[in-house]
Amino acid sequence: MEFLLLGFFTSLSLILAIGAQNIFVIEQGLKKQYTFIVCFICSISDCFLIFVGIFLFYYFNQFFTLKIELIFNILLVIFLIYFIYSKIKLRIKKN
Repeated sequence: MEFLLLGFFTSLSLILAIGAQNIFVIEQGLKKQYTFIVCFICSISDCFLIFVGIFLFYYFNQFFTLKIELIFNILLVIFLIYFIYSKIKLRIKKN
């Protein structure tokens, strides 16, 4: 039950962020082209990917003795540092 709640709140947090998929859905809605089918496919794929991510995380956390949470957090920090560095570098090149 806790994974269901985790998935629900994770999906709510992802909906708040405007990403490429959300912009595509908004564009299709404004054009009035295939609005229902686009929303349906995007929502089904989001649900599928969220559940796969949660269950894979549970699987890795259950069967590996290493703390997978710690590894994911370290990888996240490395990614964020690289992302921020590349954005700063890009900003410096523009000036």
